[in-house]
Amino acid sequence: MTGFSKPRNDAEVMYVLTFTEATAAIKIHHEQDAERLWRKMEQQPGLKSREYRGWVLYAKGKADALTRSIERRRETVTDLLSRALLPEKLANSEAARRYSSDSLKDIINRFEAYPDVADLVARARAALPPDEKNPNEANEPAKSVEPPRS
Repeated sequence: MTGFSKPRNDAEVMYVLTFTEATAAIKIHHEQDAERLWRKMEQQPGLKSREYRGWVLYAKGKADALTRSIERRRETVTDLLSRALLPEKLANSEAARRYSSDSLKDIINRFEAYPDVADLVARARAALPPDEKNPNEANEPAKSVEPPRS
């Protein structure tokens, strides 16, 4: 690090550590962990002085933004799941069953990497017909098989 970018006080050191860890957590879709890291920084006893108020507010803002993102994702998946789960009396046509199946597969493919909606993804997976339980295979192109050579 150059002299210009070195942390100058405890708040800046805490920010660098939190930013690094939170960014790594977000890259692997662990926003809840990132949110906890920012909340931990916000509540550090050493940052309670007026001098560090800006850093505390910054950490609170980052944590609040992550909380909103997690809540929005949960609402989105809940809404998609409610549309995909057809009541028995409506699931009598092939088109309705295909819509439901495709929607459930879409939920699984788009959101299975997010631990904060794992319970909803599990419900989507459980609602799939038995012959379609692995949606990733269904969306991959068929692999060509070469005949054995003599």
